[in-house]
Amino acid sequence: MAAPKEDRLTSFFFPEYAEVHNENGDDLGSAATAEVGEEEAPQGVLTPKSPNVLSPAEMAFSLAQGRGAGKAVDVDKHRKWITKDTTDEGQADTVHSKVKPFIIRGDVGLARISLNQHPEAARDREFLYLVCKKGDKPMLELLLDYGASVNAPFCPRHGASFHPLAVAVEHGQEEIVRCLLERGADTDVSRYAQRSPLHVAALAGNVAVAKLLLDHGASTAQRGADGETPLHCAATEGYVDMARLLLDRGADPNLTDNDSRTPLHLAAMETTPLTASAPFFSGASRGSIAVADLLLIRNANVRAVDALGRTPLHYAVTKRKGQMVELLLAGGALPHARDSHGEYPLHRAARIGNDHCAQLLLQAGAEVDARDFQQATPLHKAARTGSVAVVNLLLIWGARPEAENNNGKTPLRMAEKHASEGVIMLLRDPTKVHEPSDYAAVRRSTFACACFGAP
Repeated sequence: MAAPKEDRLTSFFFPEYAEVHNENGDDLGSAATAEVGEEEAPQGVLTPKSPNVLSPAEMAFSLAQGRGAGKAVDVDKHRKWITKDTTDEGQADTVHSKVKPFIIRGDVGLARISLNQHPEAARDREFLYLVCKKGDKPMLELLLDYGASVNAPFCPRHGASFHPLAVAVEHGQEEIVRCLLERGADTDVSRYAQRSPLHVAALAGNVAVAKLLLDHGASTAQRGADGETPLHCAATEGYVDMARLLLDRGADPNLTDNDSRTPLHLAAMETTPLTASAPFFSGASRGSIAVADLLLIRNANVRAVDALGRTPLHYAVTKRKGQMVELLLAGGALPHARDSHGEYPLHRAARIGNDHCAQLLLQAGAEVDARDFQQATPLHKAARTGSVAVVNLLLIWGARPEAENNNGKTPLRMAEKHASEGVIMLLRDPTKVHEPSDYAAVRRSTFACACFGAP
């Protein structure tokens, strides 16, 4: 009579286990083989000829625990089979390959037995990386108890460096972060190549993890590789609650990065919608406008200039963010601030064909015929890009179609070379401009007076 399927598979994959089965009954066999197909080895098990794998008895025992043996497995009873070295052809298993399957599967009992035999394996940095990423707190505590370093980076062959704390923060493993910090993990940015764990938490909008880091000494003034602070990161992603936490803990809203940009610059540059959900932490509210409003309330400099001479208003206009433009103007932004190319915000609005932002700027007191360093007016920019709406608006506000730039070109000449018939028609006969109802009467009145006082 043929042997039962389970016995045949057990004998093939786990030849040594057959002895345990014969001596000790079904403690291991039923669980170790219950889910094994006719022609498929258990996951993680190679053929008997494969080098550098667990001994068959070790794997059988691990599978029995990992797949839920029908009755409790006595570790001490089978210890001799777990620790016995039984590799084929006399080729010794590496310590790494003996312990790693238990680490991956979260087999604390078997990992402890293996570490008793090979305590040096606890210092294998890949193991710490794996448990921090996975969020396996019992296994982490086991490795730390056996001598793993909370600050030792894992450096795989491609050259990247992964610190345990940074890995746990990146994957949102709050309890792992807490455990590492309680065991002495360093929050200082100098240990990390690009960004500190607090930067990573700010980018993810994970307020709970950020609080843990701050409570254990992380500084809100830490700088990343580009000179950015955690508050820059929160502003970039539009995380309002994160920005509030950092400001409450002493973050300076006017610190600049390597490009001399403040967090308000970055909030103005980003296009995060007002109410978007966070990708990993659904409780984090997002919105670049809300972040900008918070920064202004906390005394961010609305007129700060970056390395290109641009204010947050320049970027808000470029990104076509009408609400942001209104907020910044109401907060004291200057509509006549000039960047390093000589462009005013109105030039940028005209160049991208944004008549809404252009109207807001004109109502706030922007000069309709302002000149850049090439003596081009906003009308030159709009004519070149062919924006009928902006050309129409600028003419309504009194722009001079005969104005010449450094090359002696008028807006009409630029339109004849680059623009549409509609723009050419307006510039040839400005009397044909059409003033929409939402332009009428309010020019230079309501908005300008409310924000800056009567002209």
